[in-house]
Amino acid sequence: MTTVYPSSDGYFQQDNAPCHKARIISDWFLEHDNEFTVLKWPPQSPDLNPIEHLWDVVEREIRIMDVQPTNLQQLRDAIMSIWTKLSEECFQYLVESVPRRIKAVLKAKGGPTRYLATGDSLQTISFSYRVGTATVGRIVPEVAEAIFECLVEEFMPQPTKEDWKSIAEGFHHRWNFPNCLGAIDGKHMVIQAPPNSGSYF
Repeated sequence: MTTVYPSSDGYFQQDNAPCHKARIISDWFLEHDNEFTVLKWPPQSPDLNPIEHLWDVVEREIRIMDVQPTNLQQLRDAIMSIWTKLSEECFQYLVESVPRRIKAVLKAKGGPTRYLATGDSLQTISFSYRVGTATVGRIVPEVAEAIFECLVEEFMPQPTKEDWKSIAEGFHHRWNFPNCLGAIDGKHMVIQAPPNSGSYF
C-alpha cells in the first residue's frame, strides 16, 4: 500500500468475511492504520465487491489455458501472469459498475442470494430466514432479475458469428467435440432427445 499510496491516502477494501476479521488480521490493520484507511463495508457482501468479479476474470483465463496448472506453484505462477496482464480498462469497468451493483441490491431489497448459489428449495430458505414460502417465491425471481440486469452486459454479451466459431473450435481442439457451442454444468439434467435424432444427439 505504501508503494502505491506513499501519501497514506489509500483505502483498503475487504468484505468483512470471518477469516478477514481474525485477530491476526485485525492486529495487522492496527499496526498499519497510519498507512491507509480500512473502508467500511457490509459483512460478506461479494455482490457489491468488484474484486470478486475480477477473480472471476482470472479464473476464466486459467480455464482456457492449453496447459492447466497441476500444483500450487504452477497455479500461483499462472495467477500472477494473468494478473499482470489485466488491462486498466478491465479494472476501471469493474469500479464503474459498483453503482449498478448497489442499485441492483437495493432493487432486490437485500433478498437472499443463497438460493442461486446452493440450489436450496424455497421451503428450506423459508425456514432458514423465517419468512413465508410465498414471500421467498417472490424474492428469488426479483434477485435473479436484478443480478441479470446488472451483469448481463459484462458476463453474457451478445455473441457474434466469430465468437460462436471460436467457441466451437475451442471445444473441438480441447475436448474433441465438433460443432459444440456450450456445456450444461452444475446439476444433473435429463434431456429428451429430439425425434429421429439417432446418434446425432
